This record gives sequence, C-alpha cells and structure tokens, in this order.
Amino acid sequence: MDFRGRTVVVTGGTRGIGRATVQLLAERGANVALLARDPRAAQADGLAASVFPADVTDEAAMVAAYEAIEDRFGTPDALFANAGIALTEGPLHEMDPQTWDLMMATNVRGVYVAVREALRRMVSASRGGTIVCTTSCVVGAAVPRAGAAYHASKGAVEALVRSIAVDYARYGIRCNALSPGATETSLMWAGVAQDEIPAARAAVAGAIPLGRVADPDDIARAAVWLLSDEAAYMTGSTLAIDGGVNALSVLPA
Repeated sequence: MDFRGRTVVVTGGTRGIGRATVQLLAERGANVALLARDPRAAQADGLAASVFPADVTDEAAMVAAYEAIEDRFGTPDALFANAGIALTEGPLHEMDPQTWDLMMATNVRGVYVAVREALRRMVSASRGGTIVCTTSCVVGAAVPRAGAAYHASKGAVEALVRSIAVDYARYGIRCNALSPGATETSLMWAGVAQDEIPAARAAVAGAIPLGRVADPDDIARAAVWLLSDEAAYMTGSTLAIDGGVNALSVLPA
C-alpha cells in the first residue's frame, strides 16, 4: 500500500480513528491534506500532515480549503471523509430540532460537501480516485439509547456511498463506507463520567465476540486499505470493522 506521490484529503483527522489514519497514510508516503477546525491545535499536536483550516459545516471554508490543497498538491487522489459527531440526544420524542439539525449538518451535509469538492476535482482531472466515508456499526443494528439522529445520519451516509459508487464508477472513482464498531476514542466515552469508563469499557468488551474494544489503529489499517489500490475492485461496499458485533444474534442458543 504505497501512497508515495499521492494526495489524500482527510476530515476529522485530529484524534481517534482519523488521527491514526493520518499517521499511517504519512508512513506510507502520502501527502496528507488535513482539514481541521483548529489548525493551530492540529499543527501543535505533531500530526504528519499539511493542515488547512475548515469546519465541515462551513461550506465556504471547505471550498477555500480544497482550492488551497489543489494549489499546493494538485488534484487530490483520495478522500477520507471521517469527520462526525455524537451527541447526548435523549429519547426522540423529547429531542429538540437544534440537536437533530446539528447532527445532520455535521454528519451528513459535512460529508456531502467534502465529497462534492473532491468529486469535482477528480472528474475534471479524468484520472480516477477513491473515497472512503466513515459510517458506524449502528447502521446494521441499532444500539439502544445511542441516539436516533446519530443512527439516521450514519445510515444516510451509507446510502450516499452506494449512490456515489454507482454514478461515478464510469469516471474510475471508487467510493466505500468504513463501519467501525466500539473504538477506544474520546468520542466513544463522550457521555460517560471519567470514573465510570473502565466499567463501561469492560461491559462493552464483554458484548463483542472478539472480547475487546477496537484500537484506532485497527480501524485505520482498514481505512488505508480501502483507499489503496489493493482494494481496486471494491466500490459501493461497507467494510465492517466491529469485532463481530453485527454478526451476533441476540436470540438464545
């Protein structure tokens, strides 16, 4: 999986899965163009990437960032659309519209803008490309109390991936979804009190067939594979990296 001479745009790359993927891409020789809400923090954190300021919910900033990337590196070869949020939503019947709208603005519209700008440049350059969008294991099986808006947003992205794969195959552009399960990130434990995290981790691990929560590197290796030529005949698919969760039946044996 040699990325030397290739430019990969990454959103949501300053922590967790995104950070691990940025580092692995850089190790494989990629020019990593990281779109970050806080570029100074990303640069101070020692990430092996060129940082461009942009929040995925700010369309003008995203367009400007892509123009800057193109000026510096030329047409992007790949995109890892990984930026997303999870919120403490509460029951759907009690949810305020602002919570729903923020989830959709980030997890769906943010992906749309990132993908749209990549596609515009890939189509114009006529040399193909590859796109990977992060979804979630909740698309295949609902997680109780994980939030209706989160479930809906990730399901929308997975449907978007299939549409892109079919419509842009004629341009030599592949698009796949990466579906992580429980992963050791700050987002995973965002709604859990610090002193309760060890017990929560143990409970989650006990429900996973492989018996542990994923490390971000587990997911990053899959993301980099999907972005590489080794996955050249894969498009419109969802790659589940969930320790077997979606394969597990809850019915008694």
